[in-house]
Amino acid sequence: MNKADFFISHASEDKDSLVRELANNLMLNGALVFYDEYSIKLGDSLTESINKGISNSNHAIIVLSNFFFEKGWTNAELQALFNRSIKGQFKLLIIYHNVNHSTVAEKYPLLADIKGIDSSKGIDKISQDLFDAIGKKGQLSYLKHDFARSNGDHTDGFSISMYVGFPNFANRRFEKVLFDLGNRDSFHSRLRLIYVNDRIYFEVIDSDYHKVSISADISNWKVGEKKFLHANFNIRNKSTFLFIDDEIIDRLSFNELVIDNAFLKTATGIIGNSLELQNPCQFFIGTHSIGKSMEIEMVIKLSSIIKQRLGAMG
Repeated sequence: MNKADFFISHASEDKDSLVRELANNLMLNGALVFYDEYSIKLGDSLTESINKGISNSNHAIIVLSNFFFEKGWTNAELQALFNRSIKGQFKLLIIYHNVNHSTVAEKYPLLADIKGIDSSKGIDKISQDLFDAIGKKGQLSYLKHDFARSNGDHTDGFSISMYVGFPNFANRRFEKVLFDLGNRDSFHSRLRLIYVNDRIYFEVIDSDYHKVSISADISNWKVGEKKFLHANFNIRNKSTFLFIDDEIIDRLSFNELVIDNAFLKTATGIIGNSLELQNPCQFFIGTHSIGKSMEIEMVIKLSSIIKQRLGAMG
């Protein structure tokens, strides 16, 4: 049995605000993670499972927060992790979540000498630093899709269109990656189209880990229902929009993003991935196209053409 790269020690109150998304992101990029929601099964002994998790992990991520400070269980877990780190070859990787270094130093003086990272840096920057800390390269480790490019195709931006639906929604908390564009070993300069918690998100992460995100509520989508979806990112106009069926659902203009045009020419696209291992593709994509940024009028025409053609096919 391979050892986990990371054991995540945290208070349960911090799952929704940080820890679950962090665990998902680490696993999507190739890490083996011991995280209680995914690693402990119904009927398992909590104490035995945690002890095995610590013993069978190479490093520990400790999410320090006010909730963490207050719990006897997390403090006992911290003591076990600290004892193991003293023996060497086991790093304690600290994340400050809504607390600062001085507060941590007062509560846990022995941790004050360990450099940590603040959760305000964002999931992608944190993930990159965690991989760097243990000398592991993150990778886009799922289905890769190389698309044809010609010179100048993507100097204005990028777009992805697809006819998509969900045969079932299963566990809505699990992130489903409809599309991911990025370079191997890099957590920045990414464009992502994902579904989680009844929303579809289109995210753009620049070379400095700044992120812009727009989204659409799809809680009213029916099982098996298919819709035209288009996500558009324009570098020159500094704008992005999300189009579903016949209208723009969300749009955003931005100023702060720093996008290197070169990455759009070298990045690899990924179509379809999910952490639901028993049925890892809980959606279907009837057709898709990838290309340069498009004007809204062109998107409307494309939507009409695709729906007509698919309608004719039955």
